[in-house]
Amino acid sequence: MNQERVDGRLRFVRSLHLTSCQMGAEEVLRCLDETPIAIVIGSSTAGTLNTQITALTALNLLGRLFRHLFICVPPNAIVDERLPFVQGQLDRALLQFATRVSPEIIAEPVVKPPAGAVELHISDDCPAANKRHIYCTGAGWLARVGRRAVYLSSAEAARGNPIGPLIAAALGVAEVFKLVFGDVLQGVVPIEDISFSALTYQAQGKLIGPDLGRVTLPPTLLVGAGSIGSSFLWGLAHLQNTQGTLTIVDHDKLEIHNPDRAPLVLDDAAELGLEKSQWARDTVQPWLPGLKITPYTGTIRQYIDSLPQDYTLPLAISAVDSIESRRDIQDALPARILNASTGPTKIEITRHAHFGKDACLYCLYLPEILDRPPIRLAMERTGFGQKDVAELMLPNNPRRLTAGNIRGIEQRNNLAPGTLNEFTGRSLQDLLAQELWYSQAPIPLETGHALVTTAFVSALAGFLLLAETLKEANPAFAPYRLNGIYEQELLSMPNEFLYPGQRDKTGYCLCWDKQTRQRLYNQKYVQIDGVVS
Repeated sequence: MNQERVDGRLRFVRSLHLTSCQMGAEEVLRCLDETPIAIVIGSSTAGTLNTQITALTALNLLGRLFRHLFICVPPNAIVDERLPFVQGQLDRALLQFATRVSPEIIAEPVVKPPAGAVELHISDDCPAANKRHIYCTGAGWLARVGRRAVYLSSAEAARGNPIGPLIAAALGVAEVFKLVFGDVLQGVVPIEDISFSALTYQAQGKLIGPDLGRVTLPPTLLVGAGSIGSSFLWGLAHLQNTQGTLTIVDHDKLEIHNPDRAPLVLDDAAELGLEKSQWARDTVQPWLPGLKITPYTGTIRQYIDSLPQDYTLPLAISAVDSIESRRDIQDALPARILNASTGPTKIEITRHAHFGKDACLYCLYLPEILDRPPIRLAMERTGFGQKDVAELMLPNNPRRLTAGNIRGIEQRNNLAPGTLNEFTGRSLQDLLAQELWYSQAPIPLETGHALVTTAFVSALAGFLLLAETLKEANPAFAPYRLNGIYEQELLSMPNEFLYPGQRDKTGYCLCWDKQTRQRLYNQKYVQIDGVVS
């Protein structure tokens, strides 16, 4: 089968359910490279921090996908001094920032968007509705987005809280994506007008406040500085008066694919191969002078081994992309865990406390482990025989994948030559942990599925993790803390789908270990949320 053009925003995999040819690969690339996308900032709110947060974040996320951007900003608007990463005159600052996202972006300043452009309007003073217009604005905990002009009571309200403006950007960019590719993506539901509350998860929320007040993080552990963790840190950088301590744990280095989904990756940083934890700290620390940030390069297990025996972890943020890593986070016995996961265009946010009583983090993923037929899945993915797969998957087996193995796997999965080079000399388990569908939206192609990178999915997950972290930091927000699980499909529209997590009933989960884990947990944390553990 012929290989399609290699592009960091696209991956091609076999489709098992493609019923018809809807869009060629070159047409997908042409949409990404040539569709004119305009960011339009209204004159009445251009100088407000809320509008500028939404505009800068939307530009960041759009630039991970589209290459031809127009920026329409009222003249003489000045960047608010509290806005991170940019300064000076707003129009010039946004143009310069676009090149930091990708040097391939063609960003042009305009007084009026060109005819035929998809327009993302960020303002309360919007023009009349148009089928190629998206409207978004945010304030406090609230984000309002729609296909017709939308308003909030005051775009200047709750200016110390970036959550609403950040989420407005993610949802607004999701609508742009749906508008451009809606004809070939299944299950697309446009948002006509919605007010999403990150405080209550209501789909028609009305509460902009309450104000954040002073933000002091409890000792917080962020595990994973990839796409979700990067989004969390991007949002946190907009809270420059934050106090407290944050430790960033990641065992990996930046790789060439990271800019596709991680909004914190700027200035070709991925090409330098920097350690993620150190790079993440260095990137956000200038904007968070009161927050003590400590990087740790290693796994969560290695980090725990470096701590004294009587350590405590008041709050852990799980921003990882494997079940095994989530198990290790839970096994570290944090007092509370905030977790995010993403599918192609779906996010899931969960909160876990009271280990041994409520559903723990591993409870949610254990059924998948128990039902997983690993040998069969590995045979399908690799084309290897059962004997070879079984041998390669044995714990501590010294056999490693050869260059020939990797070429065969690429051909079997219709991947461009070199896509999996990093796994030469590594274990089969490492290869199988690579999630090709992670935060990417499938677009039907003649030759399979093109997976279009969807940075807005990871961004929304990271922003909601930040919202929950702010609730953990302030006891006044305890009534609003997530109790269980929240899910959202971004090709559809925000919902109010909240449900409790189900504790494992098999007895295999970590949280059933009364002899060791429950006893240690109870010793570490006598009281949580006013409830004796």
